[in-house]
Amino acid sequence: AKIIKETSFPTRKISSILFQIRNINDLMRAEERRLMQARKNDYSSTKFLAPLTTLLLGFFALFVFLVSFLLIYRNKLRVRESQAFLQNVLDTTDNIVNYYEPLFDSQKNISVFKIEYANEFNALYMGLDPKKIIGKPIYRIFPHLMLNGVFEQLIQCL
Repeated sequence: AKIIKETSFPTRKISSILFQIRNINDLMRAEERRLMQARKNDYSSTKFLAPLTTLLLGFFALFVFLVSFLLIYRNKLRVRESQAFLQNVLDTTDNIVNYYEPLFDSQKNISVFKIEYANEFNALYMGLDPKKIIGKPIYRIFPHLMLNGVFEQLIQCL
């Protein structure tokens, strides 16, 4: 006669719970393996795109740089041509041409004008070397401009 040992209710319940936990654990691991395989397949199918994208972006950046450089260079040539034309006009005129730059005091009022450009006719008509008068204030070179109201007119023009 065999003695059948009955398992108690709590032991059966614990076994049942452990079985469910193992099943859930197995399902989670299977899902994790499936996701890892899907990620690996996705990575394998797109891994060639990273170097290709980098190369394309590099070429695009080079293209943008070259276009910008050419535009800047073309503008620089236009400015040089304009400067050369203006310099030619100023050098060939039969009149004295001077350019004055205002200097400001601490209250932002114009205190004096400085000679920034003087053409060669200053030497011909007035005996003043243009290279020597550039950078000097007008009251030293042309003191009469301070007395006859021209200084005030220059201020009003600005």
